[in-house]
Formats: sequence, C-alpha cells, structure tokens
Amino acid sequence: MPAPPEVAAPAAAPAAGTPERLLAFRLDAREYAVPIDAVVGIVPYRPATPIPGLDRAVLGILPMRGRMVTVVEARRRLGLPEGHAGGLQVIVFDRGGDLVGLRVDAVSRVCDDGPERLDPEMLLGRLV
Repeated sequence: MPAPPEVAAPAAAPAAGTPERLLAFRLDAREYAVPIDAVVGIVPYRPATPIPGLDRAVLGILPMRGRMVTVVEARRRLGLPEGHAGGLQVIVFDRGGDLVGLRVDAVSRVCDDGPERLDPEMLLGRLV
C-alpha cells in the first residue's frame, strides 16, 4: 500500500458542535487516533540517526523539508511489544517549533470518531 501524501498545514479548529477530526493509525491490529490539527506531516519511516543518551523510546532524528525530526517509537511509548506490521510511517507534530515524529505501523484514515483517541503530548511526553 503506498504511503499517504504528506498532510498540509493544520486545519482550522472545528466550529462548536462540529466533531473533532482525527488521524487514525495502527499498531498491530489495534487502531488509535490523534487530533489531525496537531499533525504537520506524514512521512515514510527510514532508519533514523541515533542520538546517544536519550530515552529508549527515542529512535533518533530524520530530515524532513530541511529540518530535523526527532522520532519516537509509539510501541515503546505505549508499552507494547516490539515488532511491526505494515510499512512504518512517521506522524510529525510541531511542538513549539521543534518537529517530533511518532513511528507507527501505518496511518489508516481520517475520521470523526471510532478509534481510541490519544493525546500527542502524552505520547511524546518529555522525551525531547
């Protein structure tokens, strides 16, 4: 399955009463979601350059559009077993000007509800 195109600039916040748009992703057979307005891009995963001394969940850094993205392994952050099913993708978030990515098995869809909603701040934590 080809990687989805990179997500454009974050969408405006939904109007009152409008459901929040979510970006769903998979880890094994389970589906999770993050608010799509927090996402600045989706890129295929390629081996990251490791950075010694960081939390074990941090895989390293990847270049994206002339900037560096710190990549966090979603499985390790959620306490799931190692191993991947899928093409591996990185969901990229902007955290105060720093790009931080979450490596997942696959991005699956944009939706209003359904999958378990996760807070990007909880997933990315104080790792970087």
